[in-house]
Amino acid sequence: MDEQALNANLIRRVNLGDTLTRTAWRLPQHEAVVEGERRLTYAELNAEVNRLANALAGRGYGRGDPILLVAGNCLEFLQTYYACAKLGAVCVPINLLWGPAEVAYVVEHCGARAAIVAVPPNLTGSIHFEPALPGWRMRLAQATSQGFVTKFLAVYDEPFWRAEGLSGEGFAPHQFVRELYDNSPPSASVGVLCTFLPGESAEAAARMSYDVRRTAVLEGLAKFVGPRALEAVDYIETDWSAEEWTRGAYAATFGVGGLTRFGEDLRRPVGPLHWACADIAGVGHMHMEGGVRSGEAAAAAAAA
Repeated sequence: MDEQALNANLIRRVNLGDTLTRTAWRLPQHEAVVEGERRLTYAELNAEVNRLANALAGRGYGRGDPILLVAGNCLEFLQTYYACAKLGAVCVPINLLWGPAEVAYVVEHCGARAAIVAVPPNLTGSIHFEPALPGWRMRLAQATSQGFVTKFLAVYDEPFWRAEGLSGEGFAPHQFVRELYDNSPPSASVGVLCTFLPGESAEAAARMSYDVRRTAVLEGLAKFVGPRALEAVDYIETDWSAEEWTRGAYAATFGVGGLTRFGEDLRRPVGPLHWACADIAGVGHMHMEGGVRSGEAAAAAAAA
């Protein structure tokens, strides 16, 4: 279908889902979503939304059907919202700050048959459930935790290391800065170096003042690419432990023995509640494709 035919088709029925289709046609390679390390172009976002919409349609959901969505500000929320729009279904988002009475009112009046809770297991306790979740589910949640990881970006006028024959990528397991990635845009209009401080390095960095931490990180980068790394024109840091909807990185994991005790319950529904997120995906664990697989599986279970 050429652009003129697409526009003629869409103009007869323009809704939120159609706007994504149109934008993916016109700007397929433009970046649509950035969520931490997860990035999607409009074409990729549209393809993932279509997959989810088709999965919901295949399970019997369609125009006018309410679909309850319990999720934070995340990619899965956006994908589900667009998928509902393409189906003509009614997406009913639940604000995680609502109290029990407010949630109960929406659930009772929207007529939803099931709910998908799309938050990492370690955050289950931040949601008030009434009636309370069974003990096995709460013990599962209490047994998971996120790692301590901080991300750093150093920005330069240009990717100077390339002119010196360096890739901008490196690993040094026994240094304060242990890994390095060239995160410059394709245009190379600026140079960007990216690193992550995990575990004890992140904890040590968190105890430093901002200026001391900035100096330590740039000095660590300089060990890989030379003294020009100290001349950053911008410096950005993100402590993922402070992120409201993850409280850490890279994914929720069990301690010793936890997977043996609780693994089979990770995706086990509680009445009409189903669970979905990249943290419990199995295949594609903690990656974008895992989040999509988990959402599709939860949608299939909810519609069964």
